[in-house]
Amino acid sequence: MTIRAKSIILGRSLTWAFPGEGDLHRWASETPWNSRGGMIVIAVRGKADVKSVFTSIEEEVLRYSQGQPITCVKISLSEESLSLKEFIGERIGWKEEKGSHSFRERVRIHHVDLGASIYFVETDSTEDISEAENWIDLFSKAGGSTPVCFVIVCTEAVAQGAERIVSFTSGGLAERLLSTADDRDEQHFWNEYVVQRLVWESGGSPGIFEVMERTFVDLRDLNRNEATLERALAAASRNLHSQHQSSVANLIDNFSSINGRGRGDRDSLVARDLELQGMLWRPREVAGWILPGWVARSIAPQKALTDPWLLRRSLSCASLAGEIVALCTGLELKIRQQYLRNMEISYVPKDAEEKLNEWVAGRGDEFVRYSSIISLRCGENAGGWNDAWAFADLGELEYALQRSTSAKLSAPVLRALNTLRRVRNSIAHGHPVCWNHVRELRSITDMV
Repeated sequence: MTIRAKSIILGRSLTWAFPGEGDLHRWASETPWNSRGGMIVIAVRGKADVKSVFTSIEEEVLRYSQGQPITCVKISLSEESLSLKEFIGERIGWKEEKGSHSFRERVRIHHVDLGASIYFVETDSTEDISEAENWIDLFSKAGGSTPVCFVIVCTEAVAQGAERIVSFTSGGLAERLLSTADDRDEQHFWNEYVVQRLVWESGGSPGIFEVMERTFVDLRDLNRNEATLERALAAASRNLHSQHQSSVANLIDNFSSINGRGRGDRDSLVARDLELQGMLWRPREVAGWILPGWVARSIAPQKALTDPWLLRRSLSCASLAGEIVALCTGLELKIRQQYLRNMEISYVPKDAEEKLNEWVAGRGDEFVRYSSIISLRCGENAGGWNDAWAFADLGELEYALQRSTSAKLSAPVLRALNTLRRVRNSIAHGHPVCWNHVRELRSITDMV
């Protein structure tokens, strides 16, 4: 189950993924509107995300209706300045006035007219969540045979204390940027790269992403230049800072509690409060919390010398870095399979051969494991290659291929091998992803 939001830059909808998708999927797949009814609360990061999620959640839930006609009601209570009780009261013709029917009596009278209903509700009030729980209980006790469900979208702060909460905070794109089969031109590919960077800088927030994206309408002005992109990201950060000054100021005042030094209960509460304000986030690719990129840029002038590694960690687009490492790994395995079969076996790196001997003797690296159908042996194999190369570094393989008389690799292919090694090492050592990484990796994908 995913959320789709329009991208101005790409002119199409982006598919977002959230940690709570599985919980929402399980709830919807049970089709509670056909049985006992019930409620689920979708908690998003901040107010900017409520609209993005609320506009597409109905379509996602109704995918599980299997074509069954369902009466759905969708209401933004905060926009209409209504409470849930007032809204439902209007639907069943009830007002809380002296001498009027009780709410329970009115429900009993009108429940047959409501039909099988799912109420999609956006709210900024915890009272509306309690009211939905009360209303479901009231409806069932009033003898209604038709179940009613509530799907409530609100901020994480409003959702606290609700019984069934699914987290739609710390989102990310479900789409991949890099592919081994890619026919996009470079400008289009640049646009996709910028969108990936913006999603990370937004802290996984569709609402913040939309605000930032509006400053990037014409990417041709950036001229596919990383330095120009950095200046544009800084400008977008300043724009957001002006809209969130009190939260950023709160973060700066409490920086010592969240920069890895604080350990007490108070520090945990402070960090949690800052997370609810959107000043911290927990991306799926990173252990623990970091700062959204735009927040890191906002506090850098004051805190760059206090904890530069937190800022660097926050600005490094780990989602794209993981994708690059995965593609590099696949390309390296392809190289080993494709070229080692043609290598003369007279030369084997001594260190690699020692590692193979240790592994065969049962004293090797605990992280090297192979399927039982694969047998690694010392010396030459019947297939004509040496298993010691499985333990050789990519740099050693590159060195050997440069000097191989049998592999006969062209100069462009050798340069591609060098590029692959440098790209992979750069990301593996924790350097931030940049346009050069993805552009160069894309250029060599078909070459190797």
